[in-house]
Amino acid sequence: MRPKWAHFRALCADHSLCQVIKGALQNKVKIMTKSSSIDLVTETDHKVEKIIILSVKEKFPTHQESVAAGVAFVYTNNRKWIINPVDGTTNFAHWFPFVAVSIGFAVNKQRKFPRQSSHL
Repeated sequence: MRPKWAHFRALCADHSLCQVIKGALQNKVKIMTKSSSIDLVTETDHKVEKIIILSVKEKFPTHQESVAAGVAFVYTNNRKWIINPVDGTTNFAHWFPFVAVSIGFAVNKQRKFPRQSSHL
């Protein structure tokens, strides 16, 4: 079964995700830490993550999710969605609006979406 990328392109472009992030930038952001004092997470990370995971589970109930949590992603043969709900949490936590919602897909130990040939 090949995932329908259009569904996730639409989700990535979904203004509700943007509105959650923009709305949070207009209010005081509750900042928490994960593995260390510089590994930040916010309530907004959790809200956006929940929206994405619900969408994944609705469209692809047998797939797994992996949320960016400060640890290296391990590629497996399973169908797995790689989610970073607020990519740039440190910027976000300091009210710098330079963030993104990042969603990827991997199966058979290879990234399938997004298709990128290199990293910066």
